[in-house]
Amino acid sequence: MYVHGVTDVEVKSTNEAFQAFYKGQKRKRMAHTVLNSESSRSHSVFTVRLVQAPLDCCGEAMVQDKRAICISQLSLVDLAGSDEN
Repeated sequence: MYVHGVTDVEVKSTNEAFQAFYKGQKRKRMAHTVLNSESSRSHSVFTVRLVQAPLDCCGEAMVQDKRAICISQLSLVDLAGSDEN
């Protein structure tokens, strides 16, 4: 998925992830419409990419073998509302 003007933020905790999410929420354009008191007027995408890399036998460094790394991704998409009947 390509998004123009995307901001990529690396976080180390769920608290940092929520801070990034709320920062994006504040930038969303919301407006009153005939059908809704608060309607999204802009599209937004919030993607969580989780990278899991095991530690070496000493538990000190990440294993560099790419086959051992697991990457998962979840994208939450909010499309701007359409109030047409």
